[in-house]
Amino acid sequence: MRCLAPFLVVSTLLCLFSCGSTALDTSADQPGGTVPSGEAGNAGGIAASQGAGGAGAGGSVGGLGGVPGSDPGCVPSASGAASGSATSADTAAVEQKLLVRWNQAASSVVTTYTFIWNEFDQFPHPTYKGGSAAAYGEFAQVLLAFFQLGDDFDFLARNCLLRAPLYYATVTGTHGQDWTFEGLAAYFASGVYGNTPEATRLALAAFSARIQQTP
Repeated sequence: MRCLAPFLVVSTLLCLFSCGSTALDTSADQPGGTVPSGEAGNAGGIAASQGAGGAGAGGSVGGLGGVPGSDPGCVPSASGAASGSATSADTAAVEQKLLVRWNQAASSVVTTYTFIWNEFDQFPHPTYKGGSAAAYGEFAQVLLAFFQLGDDFDFLARNCLLRAPLYYATVTGTHGQDWTFEGLAAYFASGVYGNTPEATRLALAAFSARIQQTP
């Protein structure tokens, strides 16, 4: 029996070595191997976060709605572009819809000056309509008509436009001042400047308060 002991030890070691090498041959990185469920989940998560184009999800595209310059706390609703996935086409579509809605309101008010908004980067602020008290008063009425028409206010809130920058670009491409619908509502409600009817100012004040309560 003592003579067989070394033989049994050697046999056992050979068996363990053989079994271990077989296990290594069936690891996940070999053909036919099975990826552990945790690693499969991680791989799927990475692919999903990168999207079809292979770029990481998140970030924002220039324009309106959840972008630099707009309220960082606002997130577009499901009816708009999903947060972090907006494209330049989405932005252009929202801008065009905004112009159409504004012009419908502007056309509904009888004014001496025209406040039609043709290009997004040329917001028809009364400063660029002569800057007179009459121009400011008429603009206030157009602004109120815009807030009141249909679901325009909800459209602004859904697309994070209440605090998005508005501006008028000059021929050189520069613009000195930015406005927001939030700021415009508060300013024209105050009656600081412009021949604005009291009823218009009071109505704008109500919208200003409503904006303050809107994310």
